[in-house]
Amino acid sequence: MIEQTVNAILEAEKEANDMEAQAMTDAKAMVINADEEAENIRQNAIKKVKKERKKVVEEANEEGDKQADQIIAMGEKQATKLIEKTDIKKAVDFIKEKVLSKYVNS
Repeated sequence: MIEQTVNAILEAEKEANDMEAQAMTDAKAMVINADEEAENIRQNAIKKVKKERKKVVEEANEEGDKQADQIIAMGEKQATKLIEKTDIKKAVDFIKEKVLSKYVNS
């Protein structure tokens, strides 16, 4: 009877040690998996941010081009109006007077 009790205690201790060893192995595997998952999440976040940044830059360029086109069109319209309203003879006389006063009459 004592022998059976001792054997049962020894068997229980062996099972406890085996369970502890398995728990340590499982814990190590969980840590490794958690590290790998964290790295995957980090890499995915980096990819997502790069993709979003590229999208924002493209949208900003498109908006900038659109605004530049509008500004150029407005400038062309104003230039056309100025050309249509400008008396060429008066403009030539004005420029001639400025050039002569600066370079000839000084």
